[in-house]
Amino acid sequence: MPNPPSPPVVDPSVSALPNVLRYPLQGSALHATLAMTAGNVLALLPGVGWLIGIVTWIAAFRYAFEILRESADGRDKPPENLLGSTDGAAWRFLAVLVLAQLLVWWVSIIFGVPSWLCWLVLVVLQPGITIALAIDDSLLRALNPKNTLALFERIGSPFVATWLQLFAIQAGAILIGRLLVRWLPSVLGDAALAFVLVWAVFAAFRLTGSLVYRFHEALDHEPGSLGNAPLDRFAEDRSLIEEAQDLVREGHPTAAIALLQEQVDTRAVSLPVHQHFHDLLRMQTDPARWEAHARQFLHRLLSEGEQQRALTLLREMRGGDPDFVPEQAEQALQLVAFALQANQPRLAIDTLLALIRSQPRAPEAAVWALDAATMLVDRYQEHEHAREVLQQARLRCQDDDLSARLDAALASLPPAPHQPSAPPAQTP
Repeated sequence: MPNPPSPPVVDPSVSALPNVLRYPLQGSALHATLAMTAGNVLALLPGVGWLIGIVTWIAAFRYAFEILRESADGRDKPPENLLGSTDGAAWRFLAVLVLAQLLVWWVSIIFGVPSWLCWLVLVVLQPGITIALAIDDSLLRALNPKNTLALFERIGSPFVATWLQLFAIQAGAILIGRLLVRWLPSVLGDAALAFVLVWAVFAAFRLTGSLVYRFHEALDHEPGSLGNAPLDRFAEDRSLIEEAQDLVREGHPTAAIALLQEQVDTRAVSLPVHQHFHDLLRMQTDPARWEAHARQFLHRLLSEGEQQRALTLLREMRGGDPDFVPEQAEQALQLVAFALQANQPRLAIDTLLALIRSQPRAPEAAVWALDAATMLVDRYQEHEHAREVLQQARLRCQDDDLSARLDAALASLPPAPHQPSAPPAQTP
């Protein structure tokens, strides 16, 4: 039975925002925030103050870049190393910041473009540059503006929503800092301003890293913590499940879902948490949200070698939506192979056909159609169904070799049964 319609799904990044805003105020991140605040206050000293200020902000951005990479790997705790990354990635990020300053100056002077317009373009491109550098570790590729466009194509509207939240965090920090400087005595005001600005930088990088983790499949990024979570993570997850169960018993399933959603979106939770979250979403009239998490859950199951559980989840989701399929074709093909190994050819065929419907213009769609048609004929002798699949693929196929293979497969099928012709009209 199809699921009933549901209200629009709230972007998960919105539910994760409180976690992002709290992040710089806990553990090692709080120590770093206080240390950078102290450094900014010392920067007011005459003589060497300017040097202290430069060193402080270099350290702040190095630590912020480490926050981004840890968050992109699904780790919830702030980095312990207050000096930031020990490899060259953080320095390359600092090089991007310097190059951005020089680029704004050069374009403004040479071409007469208003500096505010140059800054606006850089603000739009900056999240894409940062994400590309964190994932790819290449300075030249990170500076390519096409990366930002590619990120938007892969992630879609959540990328825009995250950019707006980043802008709100930075703009809000500047506004609050100015108010504090106006209301507080000079030294306290400067310290408060520095604290708020450092907090905003750390929160922004936490939000960017969380975005990478949420969409690591689309970004071809494999979180380093998957399958390698520390032992205390499982104790933390047990407490999380117990807290969610208590909320459900008290009659607050929506609060339990929000609690688990925040954790799932911001760190690499264990499979029991995913299972509990999946079960809670099943009870809600929100099929889009349920299916979105099911795709994420499938990825985790496959990455941890839980093929049988992945097939069970796939059958469950296809029972409610025949078009359900993982977002990544590679994962769908993995499930097709596992289904055949488990002697479940119908599930394999249906998954292939759903994959074709979801990506009809994919270059590999003709190959998928050939595989599905072969199984339909060999396993179930469904010649007409196979003919329909092959004909639709033939209409879309642009490759000459694949078109020839499709034509050959169609020719190998028995002739289609002729429809009985209508009897001739009788003349009076």
